[in-house]
Amino acid sequence: PTNYPGSGTKPIRYDSWFDIVHKQRRYFVANTIADIAKVFPDYELIDSLGCQSVVNMPVVIGGELIGTVNMLHEDGYYTPERVHLIRDVLAVPAKLAALVAAR
Repeated sequence: PTNYPGSGTKPIRYDSWFDIVHKQRRYFVANTIADIAKVFPDYELIDSLGCQSVVNMPVVIGGELIGTVNMLHEDGYYTPERVHLIRDVLAVPAKLAALVAAR
């Protein structure tokens, strides 16, 4: 909570991450801290927290991107199978949570 408060925000950088998540509305996956460093300027803090892989799941409702769910884990954690599981299990609850939060 100290480093990344709940419902916190970070400045948006218009880079490859932005294109993947915002424009293409695809999941962004990086499985090493080196790949995270390419798109997140706070990669040193992320690494210091023991996180070296990430999935950013776009939350799209009615064709509009309303946020992302950001999941971090140890190096190499987000295999294609785990990403598919996230897609299958978390997409609908993420949309519901976003709708409730917007009320």
